[in-house]
Amino acid sequence: MIELSGPQKAALLIRTLGEEIVEKVFSYLEEEEIERLTLELTHLPDVNEEERVGVLTEFQEDMIGQEFISNGGVEYAYEALAHTFGADRAARTISRLTAASRLMQESSYHFLKDMDLTPYFYDGQGKRE
Repeated sequence: MIELSGPQKAALLIRTLGEEIVEKVFSYLEEEEIERLTLELTHLPDVNEEERVGVLTEFQEDMIGQEFISNGGVEYAYEALAHTFGADRAARTISRLTAASRLMQESSYHFLKDMDLTPYFYDGQGKRE
């Protein structure tokens, strides 16, 4: 399995979500961030399905965790994540999210935080795909 950097994960995420998302993503970015992400897109290593799904899952967990932390605190976020993903994954997610002093500003995905990406993770009936 390939170990991807944060910028590589962000590049893989937008590549996976498709070209229609790129325009929206880039509208949230500074010119320097666009250049960095474009560079990462052009040098992205080949990844298998498991790695792609891993990046999507990490993104989803980070976004859910960040939302719960913002709205109810770390304990609430842990309980909600544990209920959804299990205690081990919840602990890893909370640890990853609380490690940075500025959670979303330092996240690989900070530029996606205001976008509604629900259709990419759920089918039309509100179930995870």
